[in-house]
Amino acid sequence: MTIVFNCIFVILLIYLLITLNKSKSKFLNKLKISLVLFIFSVLYGIVMQLFLVDIATFFIDREITNYSFWIELMESPEALLKIIAVINLFSIWRAKHGEK
Repeated sequence: MTIVFNCIFVILLIYLLITLNKSKSKFLNKLKISLVLFIFSVLYGIVMQLFLVDIATFFIDREITNYSFWIELMESPEALLKIIAVINLFSIWRAKHGEK
């Protein structure tokens, strides 16, 4: 169920970022939103590591298969937020340099 929720969350977030990037708002506003997403994901990761000390041993003790990486990725919102923030930064950078 977590994977489904995260997929819906990611799809909505990507849709919002695409509509934001297509809008005529300023470059700095777009950059601020992407940086806030990235900072939020880092803080979320730090909080989760502080409260869930056993998470490192959980990942080390698990047997890794071909699909387990993608399942772990879809179950961790902080990793998804970082990936979306970086992808959004690339699209903002492309749009900024395409305006010249």
